[in-house]
Amino acid sequence: MRIEKLVLHQFRNIEQCSIQAHPRFNIIHGRNGQGKTNVLESIYLAGTLKSFRGAKNQELIQFDQREAAVRAVVKRRELTREILVQIRQNGKFVTLDEKKVKSVQETFGQLNVVVFSPEDLVLSKGGASNRRLFLDRAIFQFNPIYAKTTKAFEIALKNRNSIIKDLRISGKNKAVLEAFDPQVVELGSKMIFQRLQFIQSFRKYFLEAYATLSSGEQEVGLSYRSEIAETEDLELDSIEKSFGEKLEQFRNRDLQRGYTTVGPQSDDVEFILDGRSARTFASQGQHRSLVLSLKMAEIQHLGEVLDFQPVLLLDDVSSELDKKRNAQLMEFLMNRPGQIFISTTDPAYLELQSEFNQYKMENGVLVEEGLIQ
Repeated sequence: MRIEKLVLHQFRNIEQCSIQAHPRFNIIHGRNGQGKTNVLESIYLAGTLKSFRGAKNQELIQFDQREAAVRAVVKRRELTREILVQIRQNGKFVTLDEKKVKSVQETFGQLNVVVFSPEDLVLSKGGASNRRLFLDRAIFQFNPIYAKTTKAFEIALKNRNSIIKDLRISGKNKAVLEAFDPQVVELGSKMIFQRLQFIQSFRKYFLEAYATLSSGEQEVGLSYRSEIAETEDLELDSIEKSFGEKLEQFRNRDLQRGYTTVGPQSDDVEFILDGRSARTFASQGQHRSLVLSLKMAEIQHLGEVLDFQPVLLLDDVSSELDKKRNAQLMEFLMNRPGQIFISTTDPAYLELQSEFNQYKMENGVLVEEGLIQ
Protein backbone atom coordinates (compact mmCIF):
# COMPACT_ATOMS: atom_id res chain seq x y z
CA MET A 1 0.00 0.00 0.00
CA ARG A 2 1.26 3.47 -0.83
CA ILE A 3 0.17 7.02 -1.51
CA GLU A 4 0.93 8.05 -5.07
CA LYS A 5 -0.31 11.63 -4.80
CA LEU A 6 -1.43 13.88 -1.95
CA VAL A 7 -3.17 17.23 -2.50
CA LEU A 8 -4.10 19.65 0.31
CA HIS A 9 -6.36 22.70 0.05
CA GLN A 10 -6.79 25.22 2.88
CA PHE A 11 -5.71 22.59 5.42
CA ARG A 12 -4.50 24.26 8.63
CA ASN A 13 -1.79 26.76 7.56
CA ILE A 14 -1.38 25.21 4.09
CA GLU A 15 -3.16 27.11 1.34
CA GLN A 16 -2.30 24.57 -1.34
CA CYS A 17 0.24 21.83 -1.83
CA SER A 18 0.72 18.72 -3.94
CA ILE A 19 3.07 15.80 -3.37
CA GLN A 20 4.05 13.09 -5.84
CA ALA A 21 5.19 10.64 -3.21
CA HIS A 22 8.19 8.34 -3.31
CA PRO A 23 7.17 4.67 -2.82
CA ARG A 24 9.58 4.32 0.13
CA PHE A 25 10.84 7.42 1.96
CA ASN A 26 9.50 10.97 1.93
CA ILE A 27 11.29 13.51 4.14
CA ILE A 28 9.67 16.84 5.06
CA HIS A 29 12.01 19.22 6.88
CA GLY A 30 11.79 22.73 8.25
CA ARG A 31 11.79 24.75 11.45
CA ASN A 32 9.19 24.09 14.15
CA GLY A 33 5.78 25.63 13.58
CA GLN A 34 6.02 25.75 9.77
CA GLY A 35 3.43 23.04 9.00
CA LYS A 36 5.40 19.79 8.66
CA THR A 37 3.14 17.88 11.03
CA ASN A 38 0.08 19.18 9.16
CA VAL A 39 1.08 17.12 6.12
CA LEU A 40 1.35 13.94 8.20
CA GLU A 41 -1.92 14.77 9.95
CA SER A 42 -3.67 15.07 6.58
CA ILE A 43 -2.51 11.57 5.58
CA TYR A 44 -3.77 10.13 8.87
CA LEU A 45 -7.06 11.94 8.32
CA ALA A 46 -7.46 10.45 4.83
CA GLY A 47 -7.01 6.98 6.30
CA THR A 48 -9.05 7.24 9.50
CA LEU A 49 -11.18 10.41 9.16
CA LYS A 50 -9.65 11.51 12.45
CA SER A 51 -6.78 13.73 13.54
CA PHE A 52 -4.03 12.00 15.53
CA ARG A 53 -3.74 15.31 17.43
CA GLY A 54 -7.40 15.20 18.50
CA ALA A 55 -8.24 18.34 16.51
CA LYS A 56 -11.79 19.52 15.90
CA ASN A 57 -13.02 20.20 12.37
CA GLN A 58 -12.66 23.97 12.67
CA GLU A 59 -9.02 23.61 13.73
CA LEU A 60 -8.26 21.73 10.49
CA ILE A 61 -9.56 24.54 8.28
CA GLN A 62 -7.32 27.43 7.32
CA PHE A 63 -8.07 30.67 9.19
CA ASP A 64 -10.93 32.71 7.68
CA GLN A 65 -11.92 29.85 5.34
CA ARG A 66 -15.07 27.75 5.41
CA GLU A 67 -13.70 24.38 4.38
CA ALA A 68 -10.57 22.35 3.77
CA ALA A 69 -9.88 19.35 1.56
CA VAL A 70 -7.49 16.41 1.54
CA ARG A 71 -7.18 14.25 -1.59
CA ALA A 72 -5.10 11.09 -1.61
CA VAL A 73 -4.52 8.78 -4.56
CA VAL A 74 -3.75 5.41 -3.01
CA LYS A 75 -2.48 2.20 -4.58
CA ARG A 76 -3.16 -1.05 -2.78
CA ARG A 77 -1.68 -4.00 -4.60
CA GLU A 78 -2.92 -3.47 -8.18
CA LEU A 79 -5.92 -1.28 -7.35
CA THR A 80 -5.68 2.53 -7.40
CA ARG A 81 -8.37 4.60 -5.65
CA GLU A 82 -8.92 8.26 -4.83
CA ILE A 83 -10.03 9.39 -1.38
CA LEU A 84 -11.36 12.93 -1.01
CA VAL A 85 -12.12 14.29 2.46
CA GLN A 86 -13.87 17.68 2.62
CA ILE A 87 -13.82 19.25 6.07
CA ARG A 88 -16.40 21.76 7.23
CA GLN A 89 -17.44 22.99 10.65
CA ASN A 90 -20.48 20.70 10.63
CA GLY A 91 -18.60 17.55 9.66
CA LYS A 92 -16.41 15.64 7.24
CA PHE A 93 -17.72 14.58 3.84
CA VAL A 94 -15.98 11.76 1.99
CA THR A 95 -15.99 10.60 -1.61
CA LEU A 96 -14.30 7.45 -2.85
CA ASP A 97 -13.55 7.47 -6.57
CA GLU A 98 -15.93 10.46 -6.87
CA LYS A 99 -18.79 8.58 -5.19
CA LYS A 100 -20.10 9.79 -1.82
CA VAL A 101 -19.74 7.36 1.07
CA LYS A 102 -22.23 7.10 3.89
CA SER A 103 -20.12 5.61 6.67
CA VAL A 104 -16.52 5.23 7.76
CA GLN A 105 -16.80 1.47 7.11
CA GLU A 106 -16.90 2.17 3.36
CA THR A 107 -13.48 3.85 3.47
CA PHE A 108 -11.95 1.30 5.83
CA GLY A 109 -8.89 -0.40 4.42
CA GLN A 110 -8.38 2.05 1.56
CA LEU A 111 -5.50 3.69 3.44
CA ASN A 112 -4.05 2.07 6.56
CA VAL A 113 -1.64 4.26 8.51
CA VAL A 114 0.47 4.01 11.66
CA VAL A 115 1.71 7.23 13.27
CA PHE A 116 4.59 7.74 15.70
CA SER A 117 4.83 11.21 17.21
CA PRO A 118 6.71 12.79 20.16
CA GLU A 119 3.47 12.61 22.17
CA ASP A 120 3.71 8.81 21.99
CA LEU A 121 6.85 8.91 24.13
CA VAL A 122 4.65 9.32 27.21
CA LEU A 123 2.81 6.04 26.55
CA SER A 124 4.81 4.02 29.06
CA LYS A 125 4.87 6.56 31.90
CA GLY A 126 1.90 8.84 31.25
CA GLY A 127 -1.75 8.42 32.16
CA ALA A 128 -3.78 5.31 31.38
CA SER A 129 -5.96 7.20 28.89
CA ASN A 130 -2.97 7.39 26.51
CA ARG A 131 -2.53 3.62 26.55
CA ARG A 132 -6.26 2.98 26.12
CA LEU A 133 -6.26 5.29 23.10
CA PHE A 134 -3.30 3.41 21.63
CA LEU A 135 -5.16 0.11 22.04
CA ASP A 136 -8.37 1.39 20.51
CA ARG A 137 -6.63 3.00 17.52
CA ALA A 138 -4.56 -0.12 16.88
CA ILE A 139 -7.63 -2.38 16.92
CA PHE A 140 -9.66 -0.07 14.69
CA GLN A 141 -6.97 -0.30 11.99
CA PHE A 142 -7.99 -3.88 11.21
CA ASN A 143 -11.48 -4.03 12.75
CA PRO A 144 -13.75 -1.10 11.74
CA ILE A 145 -16.70 -2.45 13.72
CA TYR A 146 -14.70 -1.81 16.88
CA ALA A 147 -14.91 1.95 16.34
CA LYS A 148 -18.69 1.68 16.16
CA THR A 149 -18.72 -0.33 19.40
CA THR A 150 -16.55 2.17 21.27
CA LYS A 151 -18.71 5.09 20.12
CA ALA A 152 -21.89 3.34 21.26
CA PHE A 153 -20.28 2.49 24.60
CA GLU A 154 -19.27 6.12 25.16
CA ILE A 155 -22.89 7.18 24.66
CA ALA A 156 -24.22 4.46 26.98
CA LEU A 157 -21.63 5.33 29.63
CA LYS A 158 -22.45 9.03 29.39
CA ASN A 159 -26.14 8.28 29.92
CA ARG A 160 -25.39 6.11 32.95
CA ASN A 161 -23.14 8.78 34.47
CA SER A 162 -25.88 11.38 33.96
CA ILE A 163 -28.30 9.20 35.92
CA ILE A 164 -25.71 8.78 38.68
CA LYS A 165 -25.39 12.56 39.00
CA ASP A 166 -29.15 12.99 39.06
CA LEU A 167 -29.49 10.35 41.77
CA ARG A 168 -26.88 12.11 43.91
CA ILE A 169 -28.95 15.28 43.76
CA SER A 170 -32.44 13.80 44.00
CA GLY A 171 -31.71 10.95 46.39
CA LYS A 172 -34.10 8.68 44.49
CA ASN A 173 -33.91 4.89 44.52
CA LYS A 174 -30.61 3.76 43.06
CA ALA A 175 -32.33 0.74 41.46
CA VAL A 176 -33.10 3.00 38.48
CA LEU A 177 -29.49 2.45 37.41
CA GLU A 178 -30.31 -1.17 36.63
CA ALA A 179 -32.14 -0.11 33.48
CA PHE A 180 -28.93 1.33 32.04
CA ASP A 181 -26.59 -1.48 33.02
CA PRO A 182 -27.36 -4.09 30.29
CA GLN A 183 -26.29 -1.85 27.39
CA VAL A 184 -23.16 -0.70 29.23
CA VAL A 185 -22.31 -4.34 30.00
CA GLU A 186 -22.89 -5.57 26.44
CA LEU A 187 -20.86 -2.88 24.70
CA GLY A 188 -18.14 -2.60 27.34
CA SER A 189 -17.62 -6.36 27.40
CA LYS A 190 -17.12 -6.43 23.64
CA MET A 191 -14.46 -3.74 23.99
CA ILE A 192 -12.62 -5.60 26.74
CA PHE A 193 -12.79 -8.88 24.83
CA GLN A 194 -11.35 -7.26 21.69
CA ARG A 195 -8.59 -5.59 23.71
CA LEU A 196 -7.64 -8.89 25.36
CA GLN A 197 -7.50 -10.65 22.00
CA PHE A 198 -5.32 -7.87 20.61
CA ILE A 199 -2.89 -7.98 23.54
CA GLN A 200 -2.54 -11.75 23.22
CA SER A 201 -1.64 -11.60 19.51
CA PHE A 202 0.37 -8.36 19.77
CA ARG A 203 2.56 -9.35 22.72
CA LYS A 204 5.03 -11.50 20.80
CA TYR A 205 5.85 -8.64 18.41
CA PHE A 206 6.41 -6.30 21.33
CA LEU A 207 8.67 -8.75 23.19
CA GLU A 208 10.74 -9.37 20.06
CA ALA A 209 11.11 -5.64 19.38
CA TYR A 210 12.21 -4.83 22.91
CA ALA A 211 14.66 -7.75 22.99
CA THR A 212 16.26 -6.33 19.84
CA LEU A 213 16.55 -2.80 21.24
CA SER A 214 17.83 -3.86 24.65
CA SER A 215 19.99 -6.77 23.45
CA GLY A 216 18.01 -8.97 25.83
CA GLU A 217 19.35 -7.20 28.92
CA GLN A 218 15.93 -6.96 30.61
CA GLU A 219 12.95 -9.27 30.75
CA VAL A 220 9.90 -7.37 29.53
CA GLY A 221 6.17 -8.01 29.87
CA LEU A 222 2.92 -6.49 28.64
CA SER A 223 -0.41 -7.01 30.44
CA TYR A 224 -3.99 -5.75 30.30
CA ARG A 225 -5.21 -4.60 33.72
CA SER A 226 -8.93 -4.62 34.50
CA GLU A 227 -11.14 -5.07 37.56
CA ILE A 228 -13.50 -6.98 35.28
CA ALA A 229 -11.07 -9.30 33.49
CA GLU A 230 -8.51 -10.30 36.10
CA THR A 231 -7.17 -12.96 33.73
CA GLU A 232 -6.68 -12.73 29.96
CA ASP A 233 -8.13 -16.21 29.30
CA LEU A 234 -11.78 -15.13 29.33
CA GLU A 235 -14.59 -15.63 26.82
CA LEU A 236 -17.09 -12.90 26.05
CA ASP A 237 -19.88 -14.40 28.17
CA SER A 238 -17.55 -14.62 31.19
CA ILE A 239 -16.60 -10.96 30.78
CA GLU A 240 -20.28 -9.95 30.55
CA LYS A 241 -21.08 -11.90 33.70
CA SER A 242 -18.17 -10.33 35.59
CA PHE A 243 -19.01 -6.82 34.35
CA GLY A 244 -22.64 -7.11 35.47
CA GLU A 245 -21.56 -8.31 38.90
CA LYS A 246 -19.01 -5.50 39.27
CA LEU A 247 -21.54 -2.80 38.35
CA GLU A 248 -23.86 -4.11 41.05
CA GLN A 249 -21.03 -4.51 43.57
CA PHE A 250 -19.73 -0.95 43.05
CA ARG A 251 -23.05 0.84 42.69
CA ASN A 252 -22.61 2.64 46.00
CA ARG A 253 -19.05 3.59 45.09
CA ASP A 254 -20.26 4.98 41.77
CA LEU A 255 -22.91 7.07 43.55
CA GLN A 256 -20.37 8.39 46.04
CA ARG A 257 -17.89 9.42 43.34
CA GLY A 258 -20.47 10.59 40.81
CA TYR A 259 -19.45 8.40 37.86
CA THR A 260 -19.08 4.78 36.73
CA THR A 261 -15.85 3.52 38.26
CA VAL A 262 -15.48 0.14 36.56
CA GLY A 263 -15.34 -0.74 32.87
CA PRO A 264 -13.10 -0.40 29.81
CA GLN A 265 -12.90 3.36 30.42
CA SER A 266 -10.92 2.61 33.60
CA ASP A 267 -8.70 -0.23 32.37
CA ASP A 268 -4.98 0.06 31.65
CA VAL A 269 -2.01 -1.57 29.95
CA GLU A 270 1.02 -2.29 32.13
CA PHE A 271 4.65 -2.62 31.04
CA ILE A 272 6.80 -4.87 33.20
CA LEU A 273 10.61 -4.79 33.36
CA ASP A 274 12.37 -7.54 35.29
CA GLY A 275 9.20 -8.24 37.22
CA ARG A 276 8.52 -4.62 38.26
CA SER A 277 6.22 -1.93 36.93
CA ALA A 278 8.07 0.07 34.27
CA ARG A 279 5.98 3.13 35.01
CA THR A 280 7.58 3.38 38.44
CA PHE A 281 11.03 1.85 38.01
CA ALA A 282 12.10 2.33 34.37
CA SER A 283 14.77 4.86 33.46
CA GLN A 284 14.16 7.57 30.85
CA GLY A 285 16.06 5.51 28.29
CA GLN A 286 14.07 2.39 29.10
CA HIS A 287 10.79 4.31 28.71
CA ARG A 288 11.90 5.41 25.26
CA SER A 289 12.84 1.83 24.33
CA LEU A 290 9.46 0.58 25.54
CA VAL A 291 7.55 3.07 23.41
CA LEU A 292 9.77 2.55 20.39
CA SER A 293 9.21 -1.21 20.75
CA LEU A 294 5.48 -0.61 21.00
CA LYS A 295 5.38 1.30 17.72
CA MET A 296 7.70 -1.14 15.94
CA ALA A 297 5.45 -3.97 17.09
CA GLU A 298 2.33 -2.12 15.93
CA ILE A 299 3.77 -1.79 12.43
CA GLN A 300 4.76 -5.45 12.25
CA HIS A 301 1.49 -6.72 13.76
CA LEU A 302 -0.69 -4.68 11.41
CA GLY A 303 1.37 -5.77 8.40
CA GLU A 304 0.84 -9.42 9.38
CA VAL A 305 -2.90 -9.00 9.97
CA LEU A 306 -3.53 -7.05 6.75
CA ASP A 307 -1.04 -9.03 4.65
CA PHE A 308 0.40 -5.75 3.34
CA GLN A 309 2.37 -2.92 4.89
CA PRO A 310 0.56 0.19 6.19
CA VAL A 311 1.86 3.68 5.48
CA LEU A 312 4.08 4.84 8.34
CA LEU A 313 4.13 8.44 9.61
CA LEU A 314 7.03 9.59 11.81
CA ASP A 315 6.50 13.06 13.24
CA ASP A 316 9.86 14.55 14.30
CA VAL A 317 10.66 11.50 16.43
CA SER A 318 14.37 11.39 15.57
CA SER A 319 15.06 14.64 17.45
CA GLU A 320 13.50 13.09 20.56
CA LEU A 321 15.56 9.87 20.51
CA ASP A 322 19.18 9.50 21.49
CA LYS A 323 21.70 8.54 18.83
CA LYS A 324 21.62 4.82 19.61
CA ARG A 325 17.83 4.47 19.52
CA ASN A 326 17.58 6.65 16.45
CA ALA A 327 20.05 4.39 14.66
CA GLN A 328 18.05 1.33 15.73
CA LEU A 329 14.86 2.92 14.42
CA MET A 330 16.44 3.76 11.07
CA GLU A 331 17.80 0.22 10.76
CA PHE A 332 14.33 -1.16 11.47
CA LEU A 333 12.80 1.11 8.81
CA MET A 334 15.42 0.16 6.25
CA ASN A 335 14.73 -3.53 6.80
CA ARG A 336 10.94 -3.34 6.43
CA PRO A 337 9.00 -2.72 3.24
CA GLY A 338 6.38 -0.03 2.85
CA GLN A 339 6.05 3.71 2.39
CA ILE A 340 7.21 6.15 5.06
CA PHE A 341 6.70 9.87 5.59
CA ILE A 342 9.06 11.54 8.06
CA SER A 343 9.01 15.11 9.37
CA THR A 344 12.16 16.54 10.93
CA THR A 345 13.81 19.83 11.76
CA ASP A 346 17.05 18.58 10.22
CA PRO A 347 17.47 15.68 7.74
CA ALA A 348 20.92 15.06 9.22
CA TYR A 349 19.21 13.56 12.30
CA LEU A 350 17.95 10.67 10.20
CA GLU A 351 21.18 9.19 8.84
CA LEU A 352 19.01 7.40 6.28
CA GLN A 353 20.97 5.06 4.01
CA SER A 354 18.45 5.05 1.17
CA GLU A 355 17.18 7.28 -1.60
CA PHE A 356 14.25 9.51 -0.72
CA ASN A 357 12.17 12.45 -1.87
CA GLN A 358 12.92 15.59 0.15
CA TYR A 359 10.62 18.56 0.75
CA LYS A 360 11.07 21.79 2.67
CA MET A 361 8.16 23.36 4.57
CA GLU A 362 8.21 27.07 5.39
CA ASN A 363 5.19 29.10 6.53
CA GLY A 364 2.78 26.54 5.11
CA VAL A 365 4.48 26.43 1.71
CA LEU A 366 5.91 23.08 0.64
CA VAL A 367 8.83 23.09 -1.81
CA GLU A 368 10.01 19.87 -3.43
CA GLU A 369 13.80 19.61 -3.30
CA GLY A 370 13.95 16.45 -5.36
CA LEU A 371 15.27 12.91 -5.08
CA ILE A 372 18.20 12.48 -2.68
CA GLN A 373 20.39 9.43 -3.26
